[in-house]
Amino acid sequence: MQTFTITITSVDDPPTFVASSVRSFTVLEDAVPQSIAHWATLISSGATNVSSETLQLVIDSISNASLFSAVPSLHSLTVNLSY
Repeated sequence: MQTFTITITSVDDPPTFVASSVRSFTVLEDAVPQSIAHWATLISSGATNVSSETLQLVIDSISNASLFSAVPSLHSLTVNLSY
């Protein structure tokens, strides 16, 4: 009979969040800038050993930027989506 030890180390679990259930927005042409409060919720940095890390949500692709007078953005503290 042999005895051995198995050591399991944590992996880099990706951050997660839940996006707003509202996925489609209708805005009239020439409307004032829009903002959707708390667009992302239940934000988690991933594994508990990285819970102190600062998260940043970034919009990395806009399929038709010419539709916007201001580039869509997510506010880092309020997680409001503005466009």
